[in-house]
Amino acid sequence: MKPGIKLFVQTENGEGFFGDGRFRLLKKIDESGSIRQASRELDRG
Repeated sequence: MKPGIKLFVQTENGEGFFGDGRFRLLKKIDESGSIRQASRELDRG
């Protein structure tokens, strides 16, 4: 077991804006240079 943090950003009215899933997807897109490849690697498509 290891400690961890989940971070997310909400708008002023409480709607979710940016969380862990979007961060991981954007990071994979940056690494691979491909939206399609990133989503495959994250089992999202």
